[in-house]
Amino acid sequence: MESSMRYLQDEIPCGIHAFGAPAASPSPLFIYPVGGDAAEMIEGLHERLDPTPKRKSSLRFTLVTFETPDWNGSLSPWPAPPLQRGDSEFTGDARATLGWILERLIPGVEARAPGVIGAARGMLGYSMAGLFALWALYQTEAFAICGSCSGALWYDGFADYVANNAPARPCSVYLSLGGREERARDPRLARVGADTKRIAAQLASSPLVKDSTFVLHPGGHFTSTGDRRAAALAWMARRV
Repeated sequence: MESSMRYLQDEIPCGIHAFGAPAASPSPLFIYPVGGDAAEMIEGLHERLDPTPKRKSSLRFTLVTFETPDWNGSLSPWPAPPLQRGDSEFTGDARATLGWILERLIPGVEARAPGVIGAARGMLGYSMAGLFALWALYQTEAFAICGSCSGALWYDGFADYVANNAPARPCSVYLSLGGREERARDPRLARVGADTKRIAAQLASSPLVKDSTFVLHPGGHFTSTGDRRAAALAWMARRV
């Protein structure tokens, strides 16, 4: 990673992380909602993108992280019951989060890192943020690409939503899932395998999806998360 900056935007911890060598053209901008401090998630990402010692990756992009104030509420597209008694609710506040990204986060990033102005934009997410990243493609023309890693695509009604709606603009989509995730005891979580495969097929047949892929990784939801994020980012960086 060539540079990294941390700051507060409306009291929300954010980070701007630049990968690849500087160039005259704008750097692709990828937004990544996280559930906590992004430092551990970002650490080692450069080496995962290009494991060749002492060589800068040829992949060039700017990754912007922000800590979500309420993981389940801020990223859920509509209300749904909690998975278990005592869990935080899915309050369906994704539209407010997306509005903040467009109206506050991105302008703040462009003021601090003008090299992203005019560049292609994308969204990366893991788990609930993976659901949010894909949902966002259907709400706004601001994003041309999405990486949904082990996305919560089991979410109530989401597979039907994708079947009955179209992305807001031509786009590219990367989906991944752990092979053991559909073995979850909770029947809602166990839908993730069938629903992700159904969504992948719908995306592959959509005239607005220029390129899509579905990658099945070994392990469960929390297996090799850093490698899964890096694989999604590499795919995205090569297609913008």
